[in-house]
Amino acid sequence: MMDSDTHIRVLNLEGGQNFRDIGGYPSGLDKSVRWKRVYRSGHMSGISTSDRKMLCDLGVTQIFDLRANDERAESPTDWHRAAGAELWFRDHEFSAGALLNARLHNANDAVQARAAMIEVYQNLPFEQVESLSAFLSIVATGVGPIIYNCSAGKDRTGLATALLLEILNVDREYIIQDYLLSNEHVGRLITYMQKSPKYRSLMKHNIDKIMPLMRVERSYLEASFKSIESKFGTVVNYCETELRLGETQQNAIREALLEPHS
Repeated sequence: MMDSDTHIRVLNLEGGQNFRDIGGYPSGLDKSVRWKRVYRSGHMSGISTSDRKMLCDLGVTQIFDLRANDERAESPTDWHRAAGAELWFRDHEFSAGALLNARLHNANDAVQARAAMIEVYQNLPFEQVESLSAFLSIVATGVGPIIYNCSAGKDRTGLATALLLEILNVDREYIIQDYLLSNEHVGRLITYMQKSPKYRSLMKHNIDKIMPLMRVERSYLEASFKSIESKFGTVVNYCETELRLGETQQNAIREALLEPHS
């Protein structure tokens, strides 16, 4: 997908999932988000030889893997060594993921599956505090380029992107539109889930019933924002209080990732 004459938002890796540049969005600070600095993605365990070259050519210095232990063990990331990039991950189990899996196995229809997704998104800002804090703190140091990912590149990665763009004062509607771009990658996600031991039994159900799991919807991300704002008033307050990301660090993120409009 071309976003301008010179920049590509979606990088179509042969073995990748939902790999995108988050640059180019206008900021309310009369600037725009820098291109080729921050990339969001799903798991990267199946990348091809040509993918590896493309990723190495990006000059990535940091990879943030937001997945839980079982997800990383099932689909490990190992290309970073050739690129000389540092791989960050947290030793944890994804309890919201287990909750979601249980809810979806017991769901009778897409309405119940959608409700399960919304419940997960209400909890994500608080369950993923340690990962989100570490990710945004590293962005604040100005190192880069950076890749961050989860399994599908849409839920935990979607929230991390939304918080980062909020700090950069990008309009909420742009944030949601970036989030919804994950729906263009549903086909690859279905294939991944059909092969995954974690989701294989779930995929035997009527696909329409569980489609809310594989897609993203505006209401999901809005559920996270609502949870944050009901407790902290604003996303900025949440970042300061819950993520321990003070004004100095937030300003450093803006300095590192915003540039004058071209």
